[in-house]
Amino acid sequence: KVWVGRVEHGQDIHTAIESYCAEHKIETAWVQGLGALSKATLAYYDQVKHEYFAKDFEGEYEVLSCTGNVSLKDGKPVGHLHMTLSDTNFDCIGGHLMSGSVAVFAFEFALFGMDGSDPLTRSVDEVTGLPLWASCQIEETAEEKQEKHHKGEKHSHKSHSKQADDKTPEDDGE
Repeated sequence: KVWVGRVEHGQDIHTAIESYCAEHKIETAWVQGLGALSKATLAYYDQVKHEYFAKDFEGEYEVLSCTGNVSLKDGKPVGHLHMTLSDTNFDCIGGHLMSGSVAVFAFEFALFGMDGSDPLTRSVDEVTGLPLWASCQIEETAEEKQEKHHKGEKHSHKSHSKQADDKTPEDDGE
């Protein structure tokens, strides 16, 4: 099933989408969106320090692409969104969209529900420190394990195919 909606002027994208999902009982979905913003905080996750580094942007921005997902954390729908913006000089910036950081001028979205499967849930991954989808791990094949062994690697790690949710570690008590 596909749902479409609009985030009202001045609202936060995360809050609006998460509220919409809770109201419509959407537990797992893919998110696509576009529009215009006057303020946003984008971040990247430092893979060594295991923390987000954020930067605030204020001005006129076109949302060239907003993509992400909704899954459950502590039984509630949580959005994980990344965004690419273009400024008035046509320069592009992008990153992990921080919750509570957006002032929407206009924003439209589509939610592509993933019915027929168990809801995706998040839990903190020990290796990355990120709250990742708990039920979507792709195990190493026997070939990959053997190749690592032959290369002399002492540790075998699981491959993961998903990213973190959109809350800062402080917001989620991590």
